[in-house]
Amino acid sequence: MREKRHTLPIDDVTEVVVFAGEEPAREVGRMSLETPGVLPPPSRFTDILNLTSIGADPLAAEFGAPPPTIPETVAQARSDQLEPLGEVIRLPKAVATGLRAQGVDPDNMNAAQLVTGILSLFGYTVTPGIGEGHYTASKGGTTTLIVSEEYSPGDYPEVEESAIRSFVVAVEQSDADRGMFVSEKFAPFSIHELERRNPRIRFVTRERLQKLVDSMALS
Repeated sequence: MREKRHTLPIDDVTEVVVFAGEEPAREVGRMSLETPGVLPPPSRFTDILNLTSIGADPLAAEFGAPPPTIPETVAQARSDQLEPLGEVIRLPKAVATGLRAQGVDPDNMNAAQLVTGILSLFGYTVTPGIGEGHYTASKGGTTTLIVSEEYSPGDYPEVEESAIRSFVVAVEQSDADRGMFVSEKFAPFSIHELERRNPRIRFVTRERLQKLVDSMALS
């Protein structure tokens, strides 16, 4: 509206309502104008980095909802060479700016940097764990064990069963309330049954990363 205020008829507007997301769209913001048609001053740059107050635990929606349906984990076309995440993940401007402020380059990030960076941006305390690629994210008294798997060009593009078994064992042996496996690779069919049997675990693999970004941004 700020960009279009000289061409849009907004003289009688008294309230601005923002909707985002796909069908059905969700209301994500509302502001009343003190003077009809007069927009408030632009927010300070640092405000877009202050997202810590958005929801006591935005990840709760990820674990509270039923696991994604089976077709989501198997319908994606597989390729021997996976594109960089920066080419396939759409980031809201505020999130991309917040990641850069943490030293994460959205064009060259891996899955672990994307997820831990977004969690830090939304007020989670993220600390490295004991194992390689392990992290603990805490917020609102809830802890999440994050186990990430790196991908390098030439690697097999699907998460291997051995990595899945190691993740499940790590969650069971940890004191965390829940566990999340993060990978740039695609997920095999078997994860759906694991998630259905154990609501404490979620797999956020290549075909699910965009959904996680969107759900956090709209939480």
